[in-house]
Order: sequence, then structure tokens, then C-alpha cells
Amino acid sequence: MSTQSRALITPYIDFWLVGGFSLVFLAIAMFTTHVAKVNMMTFIPIWAFWAAFAVNYPHFAHSYQLFYEDFINRMKDPETPLKVKMRPFIAGVIVPVLIIGYFAWCYYSKDPAFLGYSIRAMYFFVGWHYVKQGYGILITLSVYKGIFYSDRSKKILTLNAYAAWMFAWLRSNQYVGTNFYYDVKHQSLGFPEWVITASLIILIITSLLTISAILKTWLAEKKGISINGLVGYFCGVYMWVVLPYINPAFFVFVAFFHSLQYLPFVYKFKGSEIKKKLKEELHEDHPKYFSYWPLAVFAIIGITLGASFMHIVPKQIDAVNAIPNFSRHFYIIAFLVFINVHHYFIDSSFWRRDNKRVQEYLFRS
Repeated sequence: MSTQSRALITPYIDFWLVGGFSLVFLAIAMFTTHVAKVNMMTFIPIWAFWAAFAVNYPHFAHSYQLFYEDFINRMKDPETPLKVKMRPFIAGVIVPVLIIGYFAWCYYSKDPAFLGYSIRAMYFFVGWHYVKQGYGILITLSVYKGIFYSDRSKKILTLNAYAAWMFAWLRSNQYVGTNFYYDVKHQSLGFPEWVITASLIILIITSLLTISAILKTWLAEKKGISINGLVGYFCGVYMWVVLPYINPAFFVFVAFFHSLQYLPFVYKFKGSEIKKKLKEELHEDHPKYFSYWPLAVFAIIGITLGASFMHIVPKQIDAVNAIPNFSRHFYIIAFLVFINVHHYFIDSSFWRRDNKRVQEYLFRS
């Protein structure tokens, strides 16, 4: 397949999934709110609640499915250097043990402050994860078009993504105050104004450097440009991290759009893996048919696991084991924080060049 025709699904569909839908939704939300004067918050939250079962929750579950299905083989592979194995080992074993241990301590101590710290940690890692994904979208979709950024340009793009995340995180902690996540209080940190201003200046500088790096790659080096990759980067770094509060309805759906951006990569990966197994079973390089049943089963398992562990199971445990004077939502908070934080570490160790499966099923298929 030529680089010009490569895509996760098709170039047109990719555009909408990696960020196009979120930009259109924002335009509609702004018009509805400011021109039509309709309060979308009377119905948007319930839409987002049900959308989570179809998109948000499965995106978390799929990361576990992909990461752990070949985890043992990855650890045993004699051709994989030890230093390469360390990252998935830390993500797959050490991190979950530490998080579980932390929540065991929370349960034992019955101190809501410790739960509050975990919530702050979740927000910290979620923003970091969003911008890293945005960067990955740009690089991957650019490679699909035969566009390879120089090491210097990639460092600039990465630095800018981190600058956006840091500015957003610092700004969310600008004022000292109490916030609630379910029934648990967590305190914002109250960074001084000069810190926020300095982080904004850094973001502006890195943004200008990013524009320069993209234009240099496109016009000076004549390598081309991936519009879909840029949309994914722009949304993942700016719209969903720096500017999510631009509209209340848009903010409610940011997690949905981030998850929607993730799913085509999962299904591209899994579909390529299924095709390879089919070729091996039929002993054909180009099978005449492709069965979607294995992919459908994979999706159904993801939907089921996501709904179960991000909503149904912890809600049921809380219903019969609420803890007065601590938190009546301890289990749902623990499950959500665990999955969100662990998801960051899973993705950081899985979607990498040194992962042979990623190279084979995402880039070579």
C-alpha cells in the first residue's frame, strides 16, 4: 500500500475521529449557547453519560486488552533488551501494585484527604496523557503519508505539548479553593500569578517554534503535511487541554472526543493482527475475505469490561458498603482513579517504537 493512501480507516473518516467532530461540536455548542440562547447543560450531561458506555469506557478497557494479552511473551522474549522490558514491567506490575496499596491505605486510614490527593494525581496524569496522545497522532499519521519529522522538530513538538499541559495544570491550580469529586474534597494548590504568566509565555514561545517546525518540514524540506495529524495534535494539545472550558457543553464531551481519537488506532492495530492470523491459517498472502467477528468480539469485550469496572461494579459495591464519615463513593473513586492513572502508564509503555507488535500492526500493515 502506498504511503499516500495509508490511513487508520480512510483519510476522510480519520479526520473526523481524530478531532474533526470535536471542532464541529464546539462550533454548534457556541452557536447554540450564544446565538440561539439555549442552555445545553439541561441535556448534554445525560448524553455524555450514555456516550461514555460506547466510547469512553471501552477505550480504557481496550488498552488493558492490548497490553496484557501479550504481556508474558513480551517479558520472556529473549530478543528484547532488558531495558526495553523494564517500562512495560513497571507499567504492568509495579504501578498497579502501588496504586492498590495506596487505596488500601486510604481505606484503612479513613482520611478523606488521602482520597483528595489521588484525585489531584489523576488530573495531573490525565492532562499529560492527552497531550502525549496528540503528539502520537501527529507523528503516526504523518508517517502514514511518508512525512518524517527531524529529531529536532519532534523535540519541539513534544516540548510544546508538555508546555501546554503544564500551563493548563498550573492554571487549574491558580486559586486556593476546595473542589469536589463525588463527595470527596480536594484542594487546589494556589500557584502565584507569576508562575502562571511564566508558563503561558513558555507555551507561546513553544507554540511559535512548533509552527516554525511544521512549516519547515512542509515548505522548506518539502516533505508534505498531514492535515489529519495536525488536527489530532491541535485538538489533543490545545482544544482539550488548554481550552476545554471555552464552552460548558464542550467541556463535558472532551473525554468523549479524546477516547474517540484513540479508538481507530486500537481497531487498526487489532484488525491488522487478525488479518495476519487469517493469512497464517489460510496460508495465503492476500485472503479473499476478512471475518469481522473476532474484531466484534474484541469490541464487545471492551464495552462490557469498561461498563463493568468503570460504573456497574464499583457502584454496586458502594451501594452495599458505603463508608460514613469517609466517602459514600469510595469504590467508584478508587476504580476511576486507578484506571485513569494506570491507563497513562499502560499507553506510555505500549504505543512505542520499541514494541514489535506496534511496529508490525500499526506501521507495517
